[in-house]
Amino acid sequence: MKLKQQPVDFIVEELPSQTWSEEKQAHAVYRLEKEDVDTFAAIRAIARKLRLPQAEIGYAGLKDKHAHSTQYITLPAHCNIGTMKLPGITIQRVGYLPQKIQIGDLQANKFTITIRDLQAADLRPLPCIIDDIRKSGVPNYYDSQRFGSVIDGVFIAKLLIQGHDEGAVKQVLTSYQKSEPKTVKDEKRRIAAHWNDLEHIQVTDRVLSYVISEYTTTHDWQKAYLRIPAHLREIHANAYQSYLWNETFKELLQATVDKKRLIPVQYAAGILLFPTNLTSAETEKLPKTLYTASETAVYSGLELAAFKKILTRENITQTDLANLAAVNQYLKARPRDTFITPTNLTATEPQPDELNTKPHEERWKLTLSFSLTKGSYATIITKRLFGH
Repeated sequence: MKLKQQPVDFIVEELPSQTWSEEKQAHAVYRLEKEDVDTFAAIRAIARKLRLPQAEIGYAGLKDKHAHSTQYITLPAHCNIGTMKLPGITIQRVGYLPQKIQIGDLQANKFTITIRDLQAADLRPLPCIIDDIRKSGVPNYYDSQRFGSVIDGVFIAKLLIQGHDEGAVKQVLTSYQKSEPKTVKDEKRRIAAHWNDLEHIQVTDRVLSYVISEYTTTHDWQKAYLRIPAHLREIHANAYQSYLWNETFKELLQATVDKKRLIPVQYAAGILLFPTNLTSAETEKLPKTLYTASETAVYSGLELAAFKKILTRENITQTDLANLAAVNQYLKARPRDTFITPTNLTATEPQPDELNTKPHEERWKLTLSFSLTKGSYATIITKRLFGH
């Protein structure tokens, strides 16, 4: 199975929760269409072009870089722009609101996903799996997109929670993904090589330079970490909180469901488990919602036992989670649905895959369409369907 071989293979459209007016108000609403650009990069590009602080641009959610996506943003009405095009980005005014769009101001996301490089063996069980999804849904896991900051299995927020501030800063300054630009990777290698002599190293990357400068001035690793942009620090905290949710719900599944009906699937932060053919008794035992990890979250019964088991394995306590406040990060306890059921899930008939078929090796493609509530990951559906 292959996803996102080209941007139009993954189309996502934001379904807004608000109705805007044609009458001019304080904030103008724009339809933002982007391709091969993530939401943060799009916001930065628009702000730079309009010479606006990024904080004045409102948006409801983050959309994947490797996709063709449509979402809605607000700009101050005084910008007075009808349409604007930038590389990979188009915005068009569609109305006005009295207030800026905030994170979460959407009903759902609609997905149209082309799955490629399928073999006949992938297609045979598909009707039964789709029926099972329609009946029981799938676990509402956070998927790999949430864990881009996790390199070599290291969670930066966990290091901070455990008091390893230097380790957290070192992970930021020296670890890298294969997809990062060569110039950044080269600088991070140089920083790693001179870790005990940071005073004498020169780097051109602005963020890396700020962090190093703060440490060489104050010799305080916490202050150095705080020079990392706030949205990146939030990503670090969210990644670990999401991992703890996934692991806790996995533990609940293992305590409730026959292990023979739990399908393991790899993802960026380890292994996910997908139950098949849930019985009514199993469904009744599993909670409808599970709180995200926080020092204030309240658990009981099986949930408490599962959460404690994961924290013990992680070598932290629930009280330790409050340690992130030292770097201005706060884990909030929010109820998250444990299962999601896609709306209007359909699959087209398989067709020959023109990108992956080779002589004597026929491959197939098909297109899935469905909608999911906000905060859920479409790729969790494809993992359940195809096992990877």
